[in-house]
Amino acid sequence: ATLHAKKLGLHEGSMEALTKTVISEYGSLYPKLQENTGIVDLLSEEEGRFSHTLQVGMRELQKITGKRKLTAEDVFGLFETYGFPFDMTFELVQDQDLQKNRERIKVELNSLFQKHQEKSRQSGKMFKSDKIAPAHSAAHLLNQALREVLGNDVHQKGQKIGVGEFRHDFNFPRKLTSEELRSVEDLVNEKIEEDLSVQKVVTTFEQAKKEGAEALFEEKYKNVDQVTLYKIGSFSKELCGGPHVISTKEIGHFILKKEESVSAGVRRIYGKVQSR
Repeated sequence: ATLHAKKLGLHEGSMEALTKTVISEYGSLYPKLQENTGIVDLLSEEEGRFSHTLQVGMRELQKITGKRKLTAEDVFGLFETYGFPFDMTFELVQDQDLQKNRERIKVELNSLFQKHQEKSRQSGKMFKSDKIAPAHSAAHLLNQALREVLGNDVHQKGQKIGVGEFRHDFNFPRKLTSEELRSVEDLVNEKIEEDLSVQKVVTTFEQAKKEGAEALFEEKYKNVDQVTLYKIGSFSKELCGGPHVISTKEIGHFILKKEESVSAGVRRIYGKVQSR
């Protein structure tokens, strides 16, 4: 949509007006469109991000096509480096040879993509257990700290763990105050300093719930015989696949970098851990 808006000469930010029109036209058929007030903000934010991708990617694309014919490696490189979708490259480059050989190039792209995935998997195996463990354990502490500060109705809605950093989504109806953010950050660091042990327990889903364990996507656990429960002292209990540190002091220090809205009723925190 952003690409075609640009082709039509529409200014950046047109997605907001378009989204509002769609909600107005279809809101009576799909009531959740009107209930979810975060849709407009989320799409506007995505438009801003993608406009930058489009601008940078098109500049690189023009450099390549100004010198030679586009190859499958070029198309994949634009995707890997700039997040440029394959089909968008085909649409932008009105080259007869490219269009004529589109199916063959797509086969080559599929092969390149599979090699890329395998390389990523192998790299992931090399550092997964020791590199992301501190951030993963800090995310568990953050999840419980939010519940302690904001109330037990707060639950995890999503998470992405990286090396030394993570993002954590949770349900809450408003922006957190600076005092609440400070309390959450301080509580996480307090638990890190207490050097709590991290215990891995194999148990049943029913038993884990009886113990008060938190679980994202509960339905996936209900039909399995055993689940893995990670306990951080007596502070946090959460169903999870790991990996984690052995004790909280290994995390280092937690920094709450940013808090923002994801959609109506869902907030996101970006966290970072620093080794001592």
